[in-house]
Amino acid sequence: MRLAIHRSGEGSEAGETLIEVLIASALMGIVVVAILGGLATSLLTSSIHREQADANTVLVAAMERVKSNDVTRVPCGTDPSSNYLGAAKYLDTAHTVPATLPQTWIAMGWTPAQIFPAASLVVEHQTLSSSLGATTVDFLPGFAIVPGTPGTCSDALPLQRVTITLRTPDGRVTPALTFIKGGT
Repeated sequence: MRLAIHRSGEGSEAGETLIEVLIASALMGIVVVAILGGLATSLLTSSIHREQADANTVLVAAMERVKSNDVTRVPCGTDPSSNYLGAAKYLDTAHTVPATLPQTWIAMGWTPAQIFPAASLVVEHQTLSSSLGATTVDFLPGFAIVPGTPGTCSDALPLQRVTITLRTPDGRVTPALTFIKGGT
């Protein structure tokens, strides 16, 4: 039986070649770039989801204010921005206390007037129409048709379909909420 004796200072001079070191470094670089890219995407997605959640909270609060009995129903043919859009933007009927916004939005300088622009509200009035002996109920933008008199405005039908769209100033989030407002 022979024992191999290894003497210090002597031995194999085998090692990694320059090519092997370069390939290993390149592979490690690719892995690091992929991980950093994934983290960046995750942070951006998280930021957008947080903004969407905040926007939905603000939008539901605005809907509740518009639906409340304190907000007078907008008659057909009337600009809804005075009552409904004002209720979406402000906490009081005098339009002096702005709606509560998330702290991150306030820190960015966003205001209710920016997130609820004039075009962010659509009001459709309930209508009746008769066709082939059947009466159907529908909603038409801005006016209600009185059966037998096409194109005339009437508030005889009390329901309105209201759509509020919130737009964040950075344009990343634009949720909309549609609901029915009743009243006379």
